[in-house]
Amino acid sequence: MKLTKFSCRIAAIAVASSILLTACGGGASSTVSSADQAAASMAQISTTAENAAGTGAKEFEGSKFEMTTAAEGAVLDALKTVIADFEEESGADIVLTEYPRADYGNALKTRMAAGELPDVLETNGWSRLRYGEYLMTVNDEPWYKDEIDVAKGILQGDGEDAYALMLTSSVLGVFCNKTAAESAGVDIYAINTLDDYKEACQKIIDAGMVPMVNHNSAGDLTHVAGVFTTYEDAISCDAEAQLNGTWDWESFMAELEYFADLVDMGAYWKDRTTMGSTEDVERIASGKSVFYFGNNTMYSKSCEEINPDAEFAVIPFPAASETAKRYIAGGEGYAVGINKDSKELEACRAWLRYLAENGGPIAQEFGGIPAISTLEVEQTTPIVLAAETMEKYPDAVYVNMWDREYMPSGMWGSFGEASGMFYADSSPENLVAIKDFLKQNYDEKYAAAHAS
Repeated sequence: MKLTKFSCRIAAIAVASSILLTACGGGASSTVSSADQAAASMAQISTTAENAAGTGAKEFEGSKFEMTTAAEGAVLDALKTVIADFEEESGADIVLTEYPRADYGNALKTRMAAGELPDVLETNGWSRLRYGEYLMTVNDEPWYKDEIDVAKGILQGDGEDAYALMLTSSVLGVFCNKTAAESAGVDIYAINTLDDYKEACQKIIDAGMVPMVNHNSAGDLTHVAGVFTTYEDAISCDAEAQLNGTWDWESFMAELEYFADLVDMGAYWKDRTTMGSTEDVERIASGKSVFYFGNNTMYSKSCEEINPDAEFAVIPFPAASETAKRYIAGGEGYAVGINKDSKELEACRAWLRYLAENGGPIAQEFGGIPAISTLEVEQTTPIVLAAETMEKYPDAVYVNMWDREYMPSGMWGSFGEASGMFYADSSPENLVAIKDFLKQNYDEKYAAAHAS
């Protein structure tokens, strides 16, 4: 079954949802191309195509450009299929350079420093914050008007310019095995605050299960950090300090202490320092555990393969208090931008136009919210869960992933190390050591990023 023009389901939500992307109380602007600009661009494209047709040649015959990707598995297969179709239709030749996902960011940083960025690149969540000065702005591209509001908020932040075509946006919060939760007497939709979440974990422990499958991931410490340290209704609001390099990291202790309490309760598996992805999927899918704190709807694909009879859901991150807002982390899912200095600029623009119209198979495999309203995607479980989460929580604030918005480049690896330190030793003394370790890394990376 196909779901055409997916944004019909979430248009009202996109309007109702707030976008919090910068310092406390800040909002994101969402300027879009005018109808006249879009029409003029389409007219130019049409004229170029007609001229090419008159000579019997394909529009971009002889054009050749490079695109880099971190895609793998079904997403990579879908991308290659769409590329082949575009090449057949346009005459262009796309050279696809594949990097392992774990190495993609460093590979692009190296190429960026050497002035050798590809013509088209998957932006991997960083179109505005890392690659913006190198990419062509896309606000006036004919497809940009079809980006849904939450996508425009992520792409533009608190500015006016956008630099990427965003096919999908992540929906990330607390992933739940709803069936297992109900067997322990827990209503996941009654979990509103951090205190509620802790109480739910205790019920699950009392029922003989281990509530959480979290284990040694940078996302364990980053994705919810804004609820403790950043947002306007957070326990502490240090957004400005985080962005200007003056943050002392004292407010991060509240997050570390909260998770340390959960460790002391028995909310984590004892082998959390050695547990791998195979184990966490099996444990939550089979109902031995209930929560993955800080994961997205795409996780349901692996869980469903193991236990198709279980019902899964994603709820927003718990609020700091009864009066505080709840947050859903998102940002760029599958997104691509064009090197503004590409010698094949028109062919690259045509490729993004083609992706905007025909990238449904890629969006479907990548999961999350289809960010282009005209895309056709099938109602796979990850996509349905994303829509259901946004529909069920229209007042939740949809934010860019915290580390992307507030941390200097390179901090993801530091948080990965800090997570390992935490799971090995969550004593009060080691929490201070973790905080100091992160502050040192933050100070060094901020200074390197802002060196004159």
